[in-house]
Amino acid sequence: MGDGTEDAGAAPRRWAHRAFERIPTGWLVTAGTGAALAATAAFGGLAAVATPVPVVAVGDAYEGAGLEMTVLSASLSDDPRGTFVAPEEGERVLRVELDARNLGTTPRGTVNATGVDAVRIDGGPDEDPWVSRRDDDTTGVQLQPRVGAPLLLTWIVPADAYHDGDELVLLLPAATEHDLTLSAGTGWQLDGVGARVTLVVSDAGDAP
Repeated sequence: MGDGTEDAGAAPRRWAHRAFERIPTGWLVTAGTGAALAATAAFGGLAAVATPVPVVAVGDAYEGAGLEMTVLSASLSDDPRGTFVAPEEGERVLRVELDARNLGTTPRGTVNATGVDAVRIDGGPDEDPWVSRRDDDTTGVQLQPRVGAPLLLTWIVPADAYHDGDELVLLLPAATEHDLTLSAGTGWQLDGVGARVTLVVSDAGDAP
């Protein structure tokens, strides 16, 4: 005001300004970050941050879905012998050798069992592999408790999908055991991908 009289709110405003200037900068940054995280979480932003999937090397064991799984190799072939699949013209057989051990106390199947049958190829067919034993070419494999089994996982793929020397990423499942509601016993609920394994594909040509 022109007469030198200070308005009633001027002194409190000056006090608040000086008090704000005395707050350490680090406190302001921390408070701002906390507020931003709270807002992000409220709108589901934090839930969208994916947890990295573990990477397992070829030949190393992975434990998940009640099994110990060790991926050994991947190969292409035109010969379906020992695989129980029948590729047509323009298709080939993709084999993955995998050792599995049942970590449970009861036998575990390999069909609709959310175990080795839930293994997938990243970017490949979204379907269960055909599972058989490598040592005797039998299918309908039952994994006995604490006993290892040499398995062969087979898919039919387009002939031009993979080539010798290509990298292939295998997705191993994670699953949780639960009690069945309509019958006695337990089942397995797929939780998603538990680990990734990168293999180099070899081409066996006409050999099985």
